[in-house]
Amino acid sequence: MSGEPSLLAIHEAAHAVAMVHLGLPVAQVSVLGSTAWQDGVARHTRAFVSGAMATAPQSVALVSLAGCAAQVVAGSKQYELVCGGREDYQSEAERVARWTKANHRADFALYSQARGVDEVLPEDAAVALEFVKANRDPIRAVAETLMERGQLSGAEVTAVLAPKQD
Repeated sequence: MSGEPSLLAIHEAAHAVAMVHLGLPVAQVSVLGSTAWQDGVARHTRAFVSGAMATAPQSVALVSLAGCAAQVVAGSKQYELVCGGREDYQSEAERVARWTKANHRADFALYSQARGVDEVLPEDAAVALEFVKANRDPIRAVAETLMERGQLSGAEVTAVLAPKQD
C-alpha cells in the first residue's frame, strides 16, 4: 500500500489530524479492505462523541468536515462526477458542504447532530478549509503512513505528528 496517498487516505488523515489538533482522542484510522473511496474510517472514541457533542460543537464540525475539505483542497475530481458540481460557479466552501452532505453520510450525520442543522453552514466549511490548508504537511504525513501500513492507532497518528528529534 505504498506510493502517492490516495484521496481516501488524505480524507481519513484529515479527520485524524483535526482530532489530534483539537486534543480529541483518535481510536483508529484505516483504509484496510478499501476497494472504493468511501470505505475508509477514522474512528473517534465514545468519549469524543458524548463529551464534545455537548460541549464543543465547533470541534465536532471541524472534525466531521475536514475529510471533505482535504479532498476539495487536493482537487478531487470525484466531487464533479458524484455531485455534478461545476467548480467554476461554486466556492471551495460550497463544494465542501455539498460533497459532505451528498456523499459522506456518517460525516454529515455527526456534523448535523452537533450543529443542529440540516445543511452545512458556510462558515464551518470555511474553517475546515482553512484548517486543511494550514495543515497540509501533517495531513500528508499521516496519509503517507496510512498508505504504507493500512491502519494506524491513535498513538501511531500522534507519533507521526510529533516533532522529529535530531
